[in-house]
Amino acid sequence: MAPDLQRGAWAYFPDRQEIRRNSMPQNYAIAEDCHRNGMAERTGMTSNSVSVRVSRRNEAHTVTITSSEGAVGGSCTCPDGLGGWECWHLVAALLYVSENIEDIRDAEEERRDAVDYFMGNLPQARILNFVSRQLKDDPALYDRLVRDLKLQNARVPRNYSKMMDRICAAGRADGEGNVTFGRIFGAARDARGAGKHAEAVRAYGGMAEYIITRMRDVEDADGYYKDCAIEAIDNMADSIIRQDAKPDKKRPYIKYLFKRALAPAYAAYRSHYADALEAICTEEEDMVYWLELIDSDAGAGSGAPAQLARMRAYALAGAGRWEEAADALSEHYSADPETCVRFVGILRRLGGQRALDGARKAVAAFRTEPRVMEATLPIFAGTGDEYLGILRGLFESTGDWGHFFKLKEAAGDWRGMLDEMSKSLMSGAPERAVDIYLKEGMRPEAMGVLESLDDHEMYAKYLSRLAKRFPGRYFESYGKRIRRLARSRTGRDHYGRVRGHLEGLRSIPESEGAFGTLLAAIKSENPGRRALLEALKGL
Repeated sequence: MAPDLQRGAWAYFPDRQEIRRNSMPQNYAIAEDCHRNGMAERTGMTSNSVSVRVSRRNEAHTVTITSSEGAVGGSCTCPDGLGGWECWHLVAALLYVSENIEDIRDAEEERRDAVDYFMGNLPQARILNFVSRQLKDDPALYDRLVRDLKLQNARVPRNYSKMMDRICAAGRADGEGNVTFGRIFGAARDARGAGKHAEAVRAYGGMAEYIITRMRDVEDADGYYKDCAIEAIDNMADSIIRQDAKPDKKRPYIKYLFKRALAPAYAAYRSHYADALEAICTEEEDMVYWLELIDSDAGAGSGAPAQLARMRAYALAGAGRWEEAADALSEHYSADPETCVRFVGILRRLGGQRALDGARKAVAAFRTEPRVMEATLPIFAGTGDEYLGILRGLFESTGDWGHFFKLKEAAGDWRGMLDEMSKSLMSGAPERAVDIYLKEGMRPEAMGVLESLDDHEMYAKYLSRLAKRFPGRYFESYGKRIRRLARSRTGRDHYGRVRGHLEGLRSIPESEGAFGTLLAAIKSENPGRRALLEALKGL
């Protein structure tokens, strides 16, 4: 017998004589007869208890014998036993255990030896999985674990992924039919409000992960889930910042966001993870660690070279290494407007010929992209025609009158510039082609542009600004277009629009006679359209 075991709780057990001395005679007599006839059998065992089933005359009860530090006791499921009295079932069970004590002791030793063997030889994961299942299925065992290991005050992190599983399974939906995550957002906000920023990071990060990886195939026509994921990423970054952690404590967050910004599964959210990464990297040490990640194998084969280049450039710029930052984007600036704008921003910091050469390449790559042209404008300042070209491109593409007036200040031949812009705008923005002349008080030129357009809506738009100055010309040109409009389609709604234009035309000064002639011509050209004639009554 192993000395450290001392045969467990069963090191001592009373023998038959001791049991007889401590039992009531009538109970002992029945118990001995029952035991002798094999009516008791062991049904279960723990380290300090044995369950014995005692049967007699179609009656069976379960007795539990316990042994602890030399004290033997027991309980029975019969009425006497439940009432706290000695019963013959208990005595029979004691006789059974006494006679089989060596087998029980051996079984206890074998059990302990088996536990030691299993603990030393089975895969740890298999053991942990088993223990986990038992703790989850048996509340009493869980309570014992908490009590014996003094875990009452332990802080157990919430499993937000499972919370979201339950929310989705429950089908909690808002008025638009979307599963709502207000509970998770609420838990995260509460944690942040209580100063538990690390918990808030877990909540927001877990929600973003769940939506991106587990709900990618869910219908999201209105973009609700994507908005939730983006909001969660933004709030996660804010919670990291609120921790006010030193650079070494921020490293796990930097690495996490870095990997997400490059992972193919997160491609639709790369820019948001990259933005979060930029937001939390506030010190030079952060930038240095970020560059280490970029230079390591962590970024190899990411399938996002432009994103990696943007991150490298940002980290280098944050470390004050502007030339290297420009080099990082020199081969990727044409990937997309966002990368190009970032490239130009670094060039502005560098200045000189390199900035000018890079700005020319950027404009050549995105000739009609306002963000790129806006970013290059300070670089081209003072370059003459190039600067004028950027200003003109910005005005023509955005309609921003601020660029128009800057262009006016810088242009040498302003009238020639206006004429060129008007021709350029005719195809894409004809209203602006008229407006630029009106801004300069050049009404004849504005009227000339309007007459070159076959657009009755444009005549309605500029009626109040040009018709009084050129009543005859305006009436004639507008009238021709209304006549064509009347013939072009049928239907009451269409005829209502025709009447609206005629009412506007009638407001032109000194046009009464000409209006009557035009109205008669429209009626004669459409004699069979009774709905049109009805719409024109009263004019």
